[in-house]
Amino acid sequence: MSETPAPMWRIKLSDQIAEDLSHRIARERLTPGERLPNARALMQRKGRAKGTIREALKSLEVQGLVTTPSGPNGGPEIRPISVKAAQQLRRFLHFQELDFAQVYALRQGLEVALGASVVGRLGAGDFAHPEANIAA
Repeated sequence: MSETPAPMWRIKLSDQIAEDLSHRIARERLTPGERLPNARALMQRKGRAKGTIREALKSLEVQGLVTTPSGPNGGPEIRPISVKAAQQLRRFLHFQELDFAQVYALRQGLEVALGASVVGRLGAGDFAHPEANIAA
């Protein structure tokens, strides 16, 4: 007897768009207060219906990445990382079975990314407080 292949699940278009936008936020290092294009512009760029774009933006809003103020001059606005997002990450990691090597690899990747993100942004004054803590 031959085995029945597992069903292939198709990712919803709105989820694909939300993922694409979240990658854009990270890639372009958008900061809180900066805006993504409004729904109409996203509809034109992505060639998708208003409902699909709204669903994608709502997904990003639920994840805490953007807020979507109403009004004609609006567009999804990048939010600061919230406590809610940190709690979701903690909850996710709580249910994972991670060994020391995986935790170390994750930490190493995060530290390198953090270091790369501050290169050229920090001045001498930014190092004074940590150096004072080390000396204490």
